[in-house]
Amino acid sequence: MHFNGTENGASFDAVYDYHVISTTSTSYTVNVTATAGTLVFNYTDYVLKNGTAVWVDFVGQNYTGPDASAEYFESMAPYYTGNVFGEAGLLGQLSNSSQVHVSGSEIVMLGPTQVNVTDYAANFVPLKESTCNESVDFTRFSLQVGIVSGEPVQLLTGMDIAGTITSAGVTESLEISLHITSVTKSS
Repeated sequence: MHFNGTENGASFDAVYDYHVISTTSTSYTVNVTATAGTLVFNYTDYVLKNGTAVWVDFVGQNYTGPDASAEYFESMAPYYTGNVFGEAGLLGQLSNSSQVHVSGSEIVMLGPTQVNVTDYAANFVPLKESTCNESVDFTRFSLQVGIVSGEPVQLLTGMDIAGTITSAGVTESLEISLHITSVTKSS
């Protein structure tokens, strides 16, 4: 997965390359190479199919327990971003409300892979969303969700959001622009 964009004014360009080494009835072992500019980070994750990280080897050091979970979160950052903002997260909450609508759809090539992309936009801004722990006021909101032909999983392919988030009485500004530019479907 290739991501580039800006977050709170700072540009980023990162490539995450995932290769499943082995799979059993209860676990996966995955090699992850994350490249950001000239920095390259290598992970080997051993994860149960329920999502529990048993161990993670990161830069030659083996992490277990809570440390493995933290390293696993970093190695799977693109997927967590997709869950937080995509169908399983914020977009899933908002798409069933009167606050967001489908603004278009198209078939695009993200690198070598054809992806069916649906665009979502706010009906009005500021768009307000609250949970029991926090509230978000969006002054800019658009998300793009794609499906790779033949795959059942939806993928957050782009977002452009800005506003404020308030949690535990602390308000912070939020501005994220993220667009996946390339997806390679493994054979």
